[in-house]
Amino acid sequence: MSITKIEQEANEIIAYKGDTPSSHPFLKLADDVFPDEATKHALLCFSSQFLPMAYMHPLLKKLLKKQKIDIHEVMVKIKAAPRTIVVLAEDGTESSKNWPVHGLVLLRITSQRNGKRWYTNLSGAEFGLTQAIFSAADFESKHVQALCAVFNFGRCRDYVQACSALAGCYSHTQRIGLRASSRMEKALLAFMQKPGNDLVSLRHSKDTTESASWHQSLAEALSKAVGEYISNYDASPLMYQITNESEETTRNTMAEHIDHASILGDAMTDEEKANRPNVALDLAQMMQQHGGPGANMVADVFKSLR
Repeated sequence: MSITKIEQEANEIIAYKGDTPSSHPFLKLADDVFPDEATKHALLCFSSQFLPMAYMHPLLKKLLKKQKIDIHEVMVKIKAAPRTIVVLAEDGTESSKNWPVHGLVLLRITSQRNGKRWYTNLSGAEFGLTQAIFSAADFESKHVQALCAVFNFGRCRDYVQACSALAGCYSHTQRIGLRASSRMEKALLAFMQKPGNDLVSLRHSKDTTESASWHQSLAEALSKAVGEYISNYDASPLMYQITNESEETTRNTMAEHIDHASILGDAMTDEEKANRPNVALDLAQMMQQHGGPGANMVADVFKSLR
């Protein structure tokens, strides 16, 4: 989206979306509209839900493959979010907040040696949760209202990959994300093969300057890989598809996306299932927070699938 202005009121970020047509869907975010880095990260994560799990899975898998840990993708419903994001169109009628309502997907990491657990947070900046790693006890006591679902590591990527094969502009953008993540994977492999860049060397290093340099170099390598792909991407077919896609196609694609959710599976233990509270989607609350034709369409699809 083209963001023209951002306002902050207490714990609420209000982003004003411009409707200026563009031949390219990947506009560089103008830093001068963001009051701080936390706000920029929040907008970058807005409504991303579990997409970081899908797009970053190959990287995380390669980084962590030799560690003695178990990894699960965990969906939680958090308590009152420290921050809320609202997006308004130029006419002021379109509004959306934290979709789905206070829902967040994290990586849950469990040590095979002692059973200790941590959560890795990839997209919680939308809710004001900018810390990258939490101990399980700390995160659960402060932020978790309910454990909704547990998936095996990589299931979110399988789901997005299956959905990307569908017709419709939303599926097309998922293909773009998967291709970009593939570029990141190749850049990561090239980076890790350079002397001193493997995780073992970093873990044994006690030089904080060296660690900071490692992180900066890795971020630059991944950013360059994605930037080159995006800058050379021909957006005209996607723009044509978005402009000409019928409401029926959009509705059918959305229904197929929801149907594909069976790919995710359920990796909850019997104890977790027994203690899971009922956290079914509240359609009335969704409609209140996401008023507009898009929300009406989503609600209709959910009702038809119940």
